[in-house]
Amino acid sequence: HPIYEADGEHQRLLRVLEIEVAVSEDPEETVRALGTALDIAENSLQDPARALGYAERALREAVGHSELATWFAHLDRLANVTGRHREHVQLLCDVVPNIFDGDVQLEVTLKVAELARHKLGEQKLAREYYENALELRAEDRRALVALESLYDEVGDAQSLLGILERR
Repeated sequence: HPIYEADGEHQRLLRVLEIEVAVSEDPEETVRALGTALDIAENSLQDPARALGYAERALREAVGHSELATWFAHLDRLANVTGRHREHVQLLCDVVPNIFDGDVQLEVTLKVAELARHKLGEQKLAREYYENALELRAEDRRALVALESLYDEVGDAQSLLGILERR
């Protein structure tokens, strides 16, 4: 590892990091190694798709073990650069039930809804996650306003009336 790092042998260093990740039993060590791999892939190799893969793996490993905000920022940036919004949304859907912090869980739930609505054009998924956000925090204004708009767009008068009453 130190030799390849000092020599700037980025491809070989990534192989070593992959081995370190594979044999590590410490989640924090694994996340750290994946963060290093992400940095190398994105900055040294200029390979955002590969960096996104490392960010996805790191987030899955970090859930329940470490701070997630940094990983969400990496994922947002790399998904935008690569245009891989569907994979981004799927990953967030996979991890959101495992997030213990209620505020973070709400933010990720809203993020899924917003991405589904604006990047994927999947109104049904967006409605589902805005409704999930309201289950987490019944008075969340962002979810209420978004659902009002969605129900109005599809002409669902019954659901629209329910949202308006809640607001």
